[in-house]
Amino acid sequence: MLTHRGASQAVSSDPMALQHGQQKQLRDTYRQVEGTTIPLDYEGSSCYIKKQLEHTQMGELGAFTNKQIIAGLPDCKVTKDKIQTTTTSGWSTTWDEYRAEPDTEDRWKNQMRTFYHTLTMCIHNCSNHPLFLNFRLDHIKEYYEDFIFGEEILHNRSAASLKVVMVAERKAWNNLLKTIYKKQSESEPYTLTEGLKELRSKTMYWTNELSHRSNDNNKGKGRSTMGKLGKGKG
Repeated sequence: MLTHRGASQAVSSDPMALQHGQQKQLRDTYRQVEGTTIPLDYEGSSCYIKKQLEHTQMGELGAFTNKQIIAGLPDCKVTKDKIQTTTTSGWSTTWDEYRAEPDTEDRWKNQMRTFYHTLTMCIHNCSNHPLFLNFRLDHIKEYYEDFIFGEEILHNRSAASLKVVMVAERKAWNNLLKTIYKKQSESEPYTLTEGLKELRSKTMYWTNELSHRSNDNNKGKGRSTMGKLGKGKG
């Protein structure tokens, strides 16, 4: 199977986008469960929502990079690419979109808020899967706002750069996906809420990621960036 990524261009009719009326249904369900509307600033683009929804419909979370998590009201340029793939019946054409990685703390925080609000909206429309049992926005919001964005990670004394924290956050999420896959393959009950608590409790992981990478980035600068990570809650 061959894949050809065509020149970036504007898309007037995007087959990757949600079907007519589908986004309203997602918003309505979110409001029914959470008792409030999803913040417009933190709602994903139609293309990103569709990708996330495809995973949650299968009882999965999906592994997205910082170039793939895109808000409906993006704070940077978004590029759409035409992708042509050969199949047994000829050429299949789809579209994809991507953005530059966030380059400031505020942009990254807003991206992660788009990530967890969009994920929550999709989960509420697929809540029959065991992984999403009793899941609410507060569970993942607390993980990001209090833990990731707080003194334990982003503003930890290790003085890790934003890039280091961004890499550690996505790596931790991918580790969670591996844990979920293992639990599901062994038919062992496991929920996203449990997984978020476990991520917070992995003190050694966060210490190694923030301190080790920070020291690597600061070799030869004449100062130590080693710091202690507070114990995770959970």
